[in-house]
Amino acid sequence: AIESYLSRQTTTSLGLRARLKEAQFRLLLDSAGVTDGKRAARLLAAGNRDEKVEALDILAKAPVSVTPLIGEALRDVDPLVRERAMDLLLSIGGAAAIPLSVTHLEGDTDPNVAHAAIRGLGMIEGGSSVRALIPYLKSEDEDQVSAALQSLRLLGENARSAKSEVEPCLSHPSWRVRSAALQYIVKTRVTGLDAHVLGLLDDEDSFVRTTAAQAVAVSESGSSNSGRDPFGSSGGEKKFPEKIEAAIVAAVRKHPDLQGPIFRACRDSSRPIPVELLKVFDGAPHEVKLTALEALSPSTELEGRLLEKAAVDPDPDIAAAALRTLAKTSTPNERVRGLLIDALSGTSPEKQSIVLDHLKWRAGKVTSRASWTEAVTVLNGGATSAPARETTGAKDTADDLLSAFGLAESV
Repeated sequence: AIESYLSRQTTTSLGLRARLKEAQFRLLLDSAGVTDGKRAARLLAAGNRDEKVEALDILAKAPVSVTPLIGEALRDVDPLVRERAMDLLLSIGGAAAIPLSVTHLEGDTDPNVAHAAIRGLGMIEGGSSVRALIPYLKSEDEDQVSAALQSLRLLGENARSAKSEVEPCLSHPSWRVRSAALQYIVKTRVTGLDAHVLGLLDDEDSFVRTTAAQAVAVSESGSSNSGRDPFGSSGGEKKFPEKIEAAIVAAVRKHPDLQGPIFRACRDSSRPIPVELLKVFDGAPHEVKLTALEALSPSTELEGRLLEKAAVDPDPDIAAAALRTLAKTSTPNERVRGLLIDALSGTSPEKQSIVLDHLKWRAGKVTSRASWTEAVTVLNGGATSAPARETTGAKDTADDLLSAFGLAESV
């Protein structure tokens, strides 16, 4: 009734109109059970820009019945108010609000309001969101293109249907757009874009090259085993096709900084690292080695040998990186156990801390020096099992360390 009255009046004073609007908003907010609705109604009806935004913040957890009030804010003259209203429209209304947002944006050219819509669409699963985001991939504003790609990425496998529209973005002049398109591939596991991805391993931008390294490991397989033990068995690994492996090796030789990202990508996608890359590992730059050592797997022969060699490298940083990786393995072989024991019984506090901090304890992790001194003494004595000790209760901390090396006594 109030809205109908206001629409018929052309001479009503601004003050009276504001009071009537406040009453209208108050009725709606009270019926919706909004906490602090009285204040929100007043600020929306007569507040300045910041006060209206504050009022919209109050509505963040309101039910969908407040949508008409949000629509009122979408017609505000200030773009900042409209931007916040668009955020609320999609977060409260969900998929049902997408048609309203699309219709509004046909007449609202403010880029911040459009960005709010793009952000919101990335949080609403379903084909409607994907279809609403696709037009932004052709925008002349690279910020909008990049934001749309990020929202499609958030939608995951639901956004695979946008592959053909995303494909041109891999050749976009902006490195941000190319990188975002690659991130879309990584998250959605979309296939069939290998040629583009391999080409971007030679991109002029280092961040794009690094992202391409992540994408190349998943784009051909369309699957990943990211939830597996990172240093578990490699029996289920799937090798790259020869053509793709050759392209990867060539890219790493041209851009040595790719070695670490490629190693990590292989690990995350359950693929063996190309043998040619392992052969030239010793010649890699120092910083590249540090990154790559974190991605090697002690459970595979070649990678394990590289880690063992690096663990005794005179460079303390290289040795520390290798020991950190070796300590994480849940099934160390005799050579690895020996290296870890040597580090624990050595004179380097840094190496001792690294091993203790990353061992896969079977019980709770304990890092007290007193807890492992006795165990190290036993291990250095050449025993293959712990000597009998009297136990009067729960396992002590030495038991934890012995268990980590598979040497715990049977009780």
